[in-house]
Amino acid sequence: MNREERVRILIDYLKKENTGYASLADPVDYTGRRRLLRSLMNVRWPGEADPEYTRIQDELLKEEAEQKGIVEWGQLPTIGSHVRRSRMWIRYLSGGEILQDFP
Repeated sequence: MNREERVRILIDYLKKENTGYASLADPVDYTGRRRLLRSLMNVRWPGEADPEYTRIQDELLKEEAEQKGIVEWGQLPTIGSHVRRSRMWIRYLSGGEILQDFP
């Protein structure tokens, strides 16, 4: 089963689970379908799901994570590195008052 088939199956499951979503039009392209799936997963109420749904969802998310890669926290830039590179002035505010300027 490829990624597009997984997305279609998951959308169909979520639409059947909540009949209020049955009238939603299926997007014609993969990007639109993936966006719809993400939206439906975000608004789904917590609760038990069919084991088959969970298996397919896990496969899809694992495949996407492998493709995109996972960023480790140490790879994230700090604000200090941004300030040094762009030579921006940062003002730290506390309760609306300027505490200190950094060149």
